[in-house]
Amino acid sequence: MLKTIFRKLLASYLVIILLALTTLGFTLDRFLYNFFIQSRRNEFIRDGLEISELMATSSYMRNPSQLLNILSTIDRFSRGQIWIVDRTGLVLGSTMGEGGFRLSPQEVQQVLSGRIVDKVGKVPRLAEPVLSVAVPIIKGDGVLGAVLLFSPLSEITTTVMQVRLLIWRAAVIAIAIATVLALTISRSLAMPLRRMRKAALSMARGNFQERVEITGDGELEELARSFNYLAEELEESLRTLYQEKEQTESILATMAEAVLTLDKDGQILSANPAAKRIFKLPGLNVSYRRHLEPIELTTLVEEALSEQKSLTGEVKLSDRYFLVQLTPMESHDANILLVVMQDISAHWQLEAMRRQFVANVSHELRTPLTSIQGFVEAILDGVVIDSEGTRHYLEIVLDETKRLGRLVTDLLDLSRLEAGEMPLKLEPLAMNPLLEEIVKTIGPLAQREELQLKLQLEPTLPQVLGDRDRLSEVVLNLIHNSLRFTPQEGTVTITTAQAEETVMVSVSDTGPGIPSQELDLLWERFYKADGARTRGNGGTGLGLAIVKQIVEAHGGEVGAESPPGKGATFFFTLPTISSIS
Repeated sequence: MLKTIFRKLLASYLVIILLALTTLGFTLDRFLYNFFIQSRRNEFIRDGLEISELMATSSYMRNPSQLLNILSTIDRFSRGQIWIVDRTGLVLGSTMGEGGFRLSPQEVQQVLSGRIVDKVGKVPRLAEPVLSVAVPIIKGDGVLGAVLLFSPLSEITTTVMQVRLLIWRAAVIAIAIATVLALTISRSLAMPLRRMRKAALSMARGNFQERVEITGDGELEELARSFNYLAEELEESLRTLYQEKEQTESILATMAEAVLTLDKDGQILSANPAAKRIFKLPGLNVSYRRHLEPIELTTLVEEALSEQKSLTGEVKLSDRYFLVQLTPMESHDANILLVVMQDISAHWQLEAMRRQFVANVSHELRTPLTSIQGFVEAILDGVVIDSEGTRHYLEIVLDETKRLGRLVTDLLDLSRLEAGEMPLKLEPLAMNPLLEEIVKTIGPLAQREELQLKLQLEPTLPQVLGDRDRLSEVVLNLIHNSLRFTPQEGTVTITTAQAEETVMVSVSDTGPGIPSQELDLLWERFYKADGARTRGNGGTGLGLAIVKQIVEAHGGEVGAESPPGKGATFFFTLPTISSIS
């Protein structure tokens, strides 16, 4: 290609030079020819006027011998032939030695009218073409005759040919020089193109660091700069694309959702690790029909592929539930199907817990209400007639009413905490004295249950910024929870410690512990522990949810641990005052 460009450039230069020189030569040739003609014409007019004046003021025209003598004298100074003609067209004399012949009236009509006439062509008695100039001889108001001057065109043509030969010799030399220059210029123009071609081939092989050497300030150098700029932009774009590709792959690799792409024939084009793990894919470019389960999923895929429309559905795979989103897309003039599967098992579990919560709340409400109704009806029916029995029944009604109140209060408190509508009275607070006070209060309850409460407090524990009443509620909830799950003669230990810029409070028991799969569910508002592991009546599943909301409102975190066979530990952390400021 570069050779072709080089040849085209060279040929173009040569054609332009040849055309320019040819045009110049032709123009100069015409110019010189016309120049010599015009110069001879002006010379003849000047000589003709002088001779005409001489003839008008002398008697040469009436004396043929004198006329021939003066013409022979004039011939030595003139560059052409001279004829003297009278009014009738009779040639009185000439520098050729001839006379006595007569010109036709048409040939002398214009000059005899008093005008200077010139022409290029043939005249009588002259065999070759000539330049002729006729000047009238005027005396007074009349025209006596005319002076005719002739010059053969061969003289002018010979002079022009000599000049023309000189011009063409110069043209040949100019063409040779121009050819060398054109060759040099063409090579100089083609060299940067060769360098750019080399750089382009290197870029095509993936080397975008290749650059074209820049010299000078011409258009090719500007093109080289543009090429280098393009290479830099391509390198940067590819670097960006590579980074985006890595980011996309990293995102897909870390996504919990399963992501697949399928072509129009149902071949799996790509799959992230989650998809490969869920469907146990051996690799790519395999049919979805052999690897995607269950049948509900394949039905959705077939419908989305056939109708090219977005679909959403829920499927169950093993013991897990997935939300499936199918979206047709166009990529490189090909239709592909994007399949995203989101694990919504937790949502289903949450829904199950919600239903369990409704059942629990209904039970918790129904039981005291039934009891209250029964005892009130007994009093009204006169079953109890003495005041002591009536009082006993009324005390039971009061306890059940308080139980209902606590349940409603917990629900309202949790709702306000989750909505951020429960203000906190924050103040500097030392946790150790607060825990000692709580243990003194709840100690008798633990003794009645034949349980032991222990305190393990960090003496140099820094203060926190907290609401005393709400944090007391947190600790009481954790202690009550541990007491419920600790068998008789067991121990509940309250511990404080400092971890970096936080204060940690933990409540540990010696109960049966909690299965690992339930640890993440403990803090959900609708979760209720297995009643078989408790010592008394189960709660409503609100206590730990309230604990979580209160601690997080203080900027802290909650957690739980339960090593197999070693009971359970519930803990929370609060930022110290120094870390907040």
